[in-house]
Amino acid sequence: MKEKIQELCEKFFTLSWIKVDALTVSCEDQDKNIFFIKLETPDSKLIIWTHGQTLDNIKHLLNRMIESSVWKNFTIHVEVNDYLKLKDEKLYRYIDWRIDYITKNGKSVVLPNFTPYERKKIHSYISDKNIEWLKAHSEWEWKERFMHISYNWPQIQSSGTQKTPYQDRSPASKPAPRSRTIDIDIDWIDI
Repeated sequence: MKEKIQELCEKFFTLSWIKVDALTVSCEDQDKNIFFIKLETPDSKLIIWTHGQTLDNIKHLLNRMIESSVWKNFTIHVEVNDYLKLKDEKLYRYIDWRIDYITKNGKSVVLPNFTPYERKKIHSYISDKNIEWLKAHSEWEWKERFMHISYNWPQIQSSGTQKTPYQDRSPASKPAPRSRTIDIDIDWIDI
């Protein structure tokens, strides 16, 4: 199976006039037919294009080609010069930055314009971080779907008394106190 997929991929990229330095196919899950295709090429701009649009289209075409030749449902992941790995690292850095903002300011954040796959990654990343009071959920429908991340504090302890946000936490783990900044524009004044 792996050899057939490798042959189809090599043929596809050769006929597309894309120079391929290395092409490897590995099986991630044999039962679910999930394969990982790693491509190294100097023509990565042609394959990836803006925000990975062409890469998604190539992935779709390769998936249909493989399914039609083998007559099985397949899922493939195409990685070009570690583009997806770097994209994920950038996404996780952004989410860490937003989590830091939320914990310092206690405000919720709305993250628009993420694909369903990216929202799924964000949800799993947040759950893996295992921050006790951090909650994430998505709202709306289709392309209008937004991701909400908030810092929710419990209101009542098991004994029935009110619990403050920083109770039972060490001083080192408390967020910084809220501060306000004011920008004053004095360009119109002659000094």
